[in-house]
Amino acid sequence: MTTHKHHREPFRHARRHNIRGRLGQLPLVPAAAIGVAAVAALAASQASSAATDVRTDQATVGNMSAAWGQTVPGVAASAIPKAEAAKPPSATPPAAKSSPAKTNTNSPGSTPNATKTAEPAPPAKKELSYTYAVQMTGWYCGPAAARIALTTRGLYPSQDELANQLGTTVNGTNSSEDITRVLNAMTKTSFYHTTSIPAKGVTKQQVDQLQADVVRAISQSYAVVTNIVGTGQDVNGNWYSYPGGHYIAVVGYQDNGRQVKIADPANPYSASYWMTASNLADWVGSRGYVS
Repeated sequence: MTTHKHHREPFRHARRHNIRGRLGQLPLVPAAAIGVAAVAALAASQASSAATDVRTDQATVGNMSAAWGQTVPGVAASAIPKAEAAKPPSATPPAAKSSPAKTNTNSPGSTPNATKTAEPAPPAKKELSYTYAVQMTGWYCGPAAARIALTTRGLYPSQDELANQLGTTVNGTNSSEDITRVLNAMTKTSFYHTTSIPAKGVTKQQVDQLQADVVRAISQSYAVVTNIVGTGQDVNGNWYSYPGGHYIAVVGYQDNGRQVKIADPANPYSASYWMTASNLADWVGSRGYVS
């Protein structure tokens, strides 16, 4: 109370001597109010400094987050709310509100609303352009049939060259596997493979497989070579007999592969003819084909 008196009396004295008038009507503030204001200002300054430090840390993390294009968990994206400004910084900054995850429809490697385009169906019929040559010897049917197949690809090796690569002897060419190996080597591809039909009693599944393989190969401009044995009949009722085995080329198909075109190197007078896929499968029975 003494302090109050001490501060008030000079102001009363100032009023008696008209000091306020001479000082330009300065506003007078009680000393107690000044003391309270000073304490409040100091506290506000300290709180403001603390709040500024927290905001600086958040801004720094926020800038790093923006640079990496990621959201840093546990850090708010905006500055501290004003209501929180006077509070000292806590050990763990307030967590940011998470928003519902959105599906990224433009992620790398994906195309939004893309529809797969189906491969076009092969044509219902197709014949390849080829160069025919009758086999040079009775045992050169393998080299001759392989050469006919290669001419559809624009390749024209001699029958002797192919005989050397196939390992052909007076007993003929040993296996369809040899034809597959040489055709792939000559065309520099791995397109050809060998399919075996182990017995004469062929199944519908084996016929369907032969038909599909012929269509697949010829629609891509690759001729087929088959190893046949016994007798076979063409669509005109003509019979062809090779009891010791024989190699022929298939260079075309029609009716979606139900009929196939044969290029036969054994006889120039019956160099080509049409046969059903079913009859060809029977003819191949116990041997194999290359497609």
